[in-house]
Amino acid sequence: KKHPRLQKKKVFIECKSLIDELLEVQHFRTIYNIFVAILIIFILRAVIVDFIDNGCFVLDLEIFTFSFGGLHMVPLPWLVMFLYTLLTPYKVLQIWADSIKTLQFPTLPTVIAAVVLLIGHTTVLGFFPVYTVISQPFGPASRFIIIFEQCRFLMKSHSFLRETVPPILRARSDHGKMQPPPFSTYLYFLFCPTFIYREHYP
Repeated sequence: KKHPRLQKKKVFIECKSLIDELLEVQHFRTIYNIFVAILIIFILRAVIVDFIDNGCFVLDLEIFTFSFGGLHMVPLPWLVMFLYTLLTPYKVLQIWADSIKTLQFPTLPTVIAAVVLLIGHTTVLGFFPVYTVISQPFGPASRFIIIFEQCRFLMKSHSFLRETVPPILRARSDHGKMQPPPFSTYLYFLFCPTFIYREHYP
């Protein structure tokens, strides 16, 4: 008897974003246009005041410099998290799928794979980005970039494993073909704007 959880599968549905749905409402579009107009007025006011007081436009980027401080160092922790998310879950899944083909009781390789992923995720996608944003002189926006990417990689790897492990287990019980999906589909998924892994998207 198949486990009912193995039959569950998340459904990928194309839908509009919340902002697109709100912009279809006439009243919201009016409010949106009012805020845009107010922003333009404030910008023009700042430019005019600068010309009157100083005779030229003073471009003060101090708040941006502070907010995005250390931006040049952000790619390094991002690259570490990206390479881990790209290589480790897929390779562990590949080794696990190969190891349970011939074993009658695949509990041991399953436990080992789960422990390896748990330790790796906790270290690379858990402690590492938090330690990086605390120990390095990043600005608030730069820290947000790292933390948001940390959450994105966690959700991406979870979705990939959640959607690929059950088919492998079903194939094992049905004596079917047991292998992970193509690596190219996983690489595409890491950049695709969705958190539900599929080999093909509508």
